Amino acid sequence: RTPTLTEASSLDDIRHTQETIMQEQDEIIRSLQSGVERQKSLAQNIGDELDIHRTLLDDLELATDETGGSLTQEHRRLHRVLQGAKTSRLYCIAIGLFILLVFIIVH
Repeated sequence: RTPTLTEASSLDDIRHTQETIMQEQDEIIRSLQSGVERQKSLAQNIGDELDIHRTLLDDLELATDETGGSLTQEHRRLHRVLQGAKTSRLYCIAIGLFILLVFIIVH
């Protein structure tokens, strides 16, 4: 069956309305696509920043471990020096007492 003039006009209106709606939807989809692309770019930038920070933290951890090892080694060395100083002090006191004893005996 062939549509009448009124029906044809209504069909044209419907078709035009559908095309307008589809164009609006296409515009919305393009806008969403643009937003998704920006989000993707931001996510990639954040990922790159995280990689940089991970590397920096790894370097910091290594430096901290090395410093901790050096501090432990220096603490041991200081302890040995202090023990040596105590021993030297005792020798000085013993020598001083010996000299005092010799002085007392001679006079």
